Amino acid sequence: MASFEALYGRRCRSPIGWFDSAEMDSLDADLLRDVMEQVHLTFEEEPIDILDRHVRKLRTKEIASVKVQWKYRSVEEATWETESDMSARYPHIFEAPHKMNTFINIEEFKKKVIFVMGATGTGKSRLSVDLATHFRGEIINSDKMQVYKGLEIVTNKITHTEKQGVRHYLLGEIEPDSDFTAEDFCLQAIIYIEKILKTQRVPIIVGGSNSYIEKHVEDHVFMFKYKYDSCFIWIDVEQSVLNRKVDMRVDQMVKAGLVDEVRQIFIPDADYTKGIRRSIGVPEMDRYLREETNIDGDDESKKIILQALISSIKRNTRMLICNQLDKIQRLISEKMWSVHHIIATDVFKEDRKEDLDEAWTNIVLLPCLDIVKRFLKNDHHNIIIECT
Repeated sequence: MASFEALYGRRCRSPIGWFDSAEMDSLDADLLRDVMEQVHLTFEEEPIDILDRHVRKLRTKEIASVKVQWKYRSVEEATWETESDMSARYPHIFEAPHKMNTFINIEEFKKKVIFVMGATGTGKSRLSVDLATHFRGEIINSDKMQVYKGLEIVTNKITHTEKQGVRHYLLGEIEPDSDFTAEDFCLQAIIYIEKILKTQRVPIIVGGSNSYIEKHVEDHVFMFKYKYDSCFIWIDVEQSVLNRKVDMRVDQMVKAGLVDEVRQIFIPDADYTKGIRRSIGVPEMDRYLREETNIDGDDESKKIILQALISSIKRNTRMLICNQLDKIQRLISEKMWSVHHIIATDVFKEDRKEDLDEAWTNIVLLPCLDIVKRFLKNDHHNIIIECT
């Protein structure tokens, strides 16, 4: 008698799976019903999710089996059980809210999450706020430096005015000397996603730290792909244009007080491998802050050293952009992520604010509103689509 696993390559602990197809055909309807009614699970643990469903045809009958994940067991240890027995013993797993996670091959039953990706300086924060105000969204920051408290100028955190009243999570929440890992981000992000969904709002994850996003989506421990449907939007700007923009932004940051901000947290022999001190602009300023007392009164020497360090900040920011773009390309080519590619180069060629705002609306915002509206159209979790 062939096992269900031998026939189908699936583990099964229900007696109905112990018969091969020929033996099933020889059973009459009454016997088949008796066998099914006497099914007893041999794996007495609490089921927490249905991961997949398979239907076998037996003459005029169909026997459905479901792949069950059990509490305290990994996804790899999920077992195949008869659906009728599972629904009789554990009806709650087939009802809301679990129903939204059932049969993961049906995309419309997943909870929906929006990701805004792109290199530094491309307008991710602006787009995320625009989307949040149009679709009742709330934002989860995924920039690995902006999660920390402090250094608002260095980390280029979105300002209170720019937030436009939209709630942001993981923005300036973590102690600056903490080592906030990708795993920490994933655990916290899941909590915030569920919190946002419970208020019938749309979770929008935004940031340039693609390693956080990849860990969040791909790591099977967090089961993100099984439970959530993702919409990835990538804002892209031609690199030569973007380089000029970030150079200007660094100059603006220096004028806004970058040096004094870094001076406030400066400690000789500080560890620049963890926490907020990894931010571009902090290690570079180390030399200047060490030497400024030795060259007190020599303004020309200070100016020369400072200009050299500002150039270093610009150079390292450009290298960051290259790494961010390479990572996004790899997620598309190797991980097969389906990404909406928005090319915003022409927006940043405009000099006048009025022209820039108009270009932003036409080139970036309107296409993204259409993308997100279509993504949320078939939502089954009472998210209210509101365009304002």
